[in-house]
Amino acid sequence: MSMNPRFRWGQPPIMLLAVCCGVTGCVAGTSQHESFREWKEEVKLNDGRVILVNQKWRCARIGKYNTGKEYCSTLRESWLTFSLPEISNREIEWNEQFLPLVFNVYKGQLYIVGIVDGTQWLVYGKPQPPYISYRWNVNGWHPISFNEIPETIYKTNMATEFPPVESPFLFKVDAKERSNNRASLPKPYKRILPDLRFDADIRFEVNHE
Repeated sequence: MSMNPRFRWGQPPIMLLAVCCGVTGCVAGTSQHESFREWKEEVKLNDGRVILVNQKWRCARIGKYNTGKEYCSTLRESWLTFSLPEISNREIEWNEQFLPLVFNVYKGQLYIVGIVDGTQWLVYGKPQPPYISYRWNVNGWHPISFNEIPETIYKTNMATEFPPVESPFLFKVDAKERSNNRASLPKPYKRILPDLRFDADIRFEVNHE
């Protein structure tokens, strides 16, 4: 994910203030030339179940700021690996070049929805609103239109930053919900917004605390 996502909010547009940081971190210290981070996270589904998903990010650069917490300055690629017996009798993998926000099941169908900006937005055909969605069937992952995403799964339930320092390899549900509810995280990352429009002329950077 780009450090400088650009969006316009519906009608009327809401201008967001520029602040110092990226969705996955704040530059306040040293950086490391490492590319990958991987962890397991608890994902709460709409039916109340909590399943375990392995998530991996490929970052252009991983930085570390004064508290010791790391951040992904630019997300290049992401992977999700999981088992869901009612969907498939084998392990399933999903892999794309954007941040997945939603992983959920609705009426027996599995959906993944992510957000794109910058170069990603161009690569994926300039979608408006700037979300990309997939649905699983027996033949694998299939892209679907925005209108096919059930409104009941609009809320983000996947990680928008690395797990906390005290638990770097397991992102538990409670900790992730606190992370995704932080005031500094913009609304397009907290919940899918049908009226959201990408606009390269409006620039803001996301503060991550």
